[in-house]
Amino acid sequence: GHDPQESAMTMTATKPARPAPRRAPSAKAARSTAARGTREPLSETTLAAMSHYGPPVAAILGLLFWPAGMMVLGIPLIIRLTAGRRSELVRRNSAAAVNFVVTCLLVIGLALAAASLIGFSFFWLVPLGLGFAIFQVIHLSKAGSAAARGRVYHYPLSLRLID
Repeated sequence: GHDPQESAMTMTATKPARPAPRRAPSAKAARSTAARGTREPLSETTLAAMSHYGPPVAAILGLLFWPAGMMVLGIPLIIRLTAGRRSELVRRNSAAAVNFVVTCLLVIGLALAAASLIGFSFFWLVPLGLGFAIFQVIHLSKAGSAAARGRVYHYPLSLRLID
């Protein structure tokens, strides 16, 4: 004999399942999704890198629009206080960035105070300031690159104020 139930099972098992065709979302649906803010969250390596790349960007913008310069410390600090609570990588990188930025601000403040007290000549102050700025950019770039690879960069000559 021929068993009809067995034939139905064989036919069903050999027949490939055809997925339903997928349609691309309409432009209206895409705008609606974007308006609701349903984007992918930033990855932890992106946030960790932003803690290091943010201060020099804020400093450059601060030359054009001075309130932006105040975010030199604000960017890594905000990242530390928000995303740093959820991710060890972000916490460690943003803490390192905050420590380095505070150290640099202290050095700049002390240098300007010393220059005004002892009459440090403009001839020496400009090259030292440029050298220090280059030092900062080099190390912030190294740190951002390390963070993007999931590592923590240890800044030289940086005070460890927060952890």
